[in-house]
Amino acid sequence: MSKIDDLIRERLSKLRSEAQIPSAEPSSSMPTPSKKSSVEEVEYLLQRLTAQTELEEKTMNDRLDVDSQIRQRLEKLKAESAVFVGTGRRTTPMNVQPMEDVGPPPPSFDELRTPDYDSDDTCCMCDSAPKLVCSGCFNDLYCQECFTENHDPAENHQTRALPPKNHK
Repeated sequence: MSKIDDLIRERLSKLRSEAQIPSAEPSSSMPTPSKKSSVEEVEYLLQRLTAQTELEEKTMNDRLDVDSQIRQRLEKLKAESAVFVGTGRRTTPMNVQPMEDVGPPPPSFDELRTPDYDSDDTCCMCDSAPKLVCSGCFNDLYCQECFTENHDPAENHQTRALPPKNHK
C-alpha cells in the first residue's frame, strides 16, 4: 500500500506544481497591447475625430436643406391659398371647375335606421322569408332559424320583428 500512496503523492505534487505555472500562451479574452507609438496614436485619433466631424457637418447640411425645402413649399402653399381666400370665406380658384354631375346625397342616419323592405326581400343566409332585422348587423334580414344559428346570445344583438308583408 505504501507504493500506491507514494504514487498518489507524487502525482498530486506534479499537479499542484503545474497548476501554479502560468501558461505561455496569451489569453484570447485579453486585448493585445497596441504597438503604435504615442504620436501614431494621436494621429489616428485626430483622423477619426476629423472624419466624425465631417460626417456631422454633412448631416447638419442635409437637415438644413430639408428645412429650406419645407419652408419653400410652405411659402408656395401660402401663396396658392391666397387665391382661395377672398373676404374671409373660401372661393373657388380660376382653374377649378365646379362638379356638375355629383349624384344624390348619401342617405341620412334616420333613413339607414328605418329601411323600407320589399315583399321580395329574403333572409341574407338562406333565401327564405325573413322574420327579423338585426340592427347590429347593418339591418340584415334573417329568418328565425338562421338568426339563432349565426348569432351568439352573449353578443346581445338588437333585433326587431319585420312588419307583416303587404300582399299586392
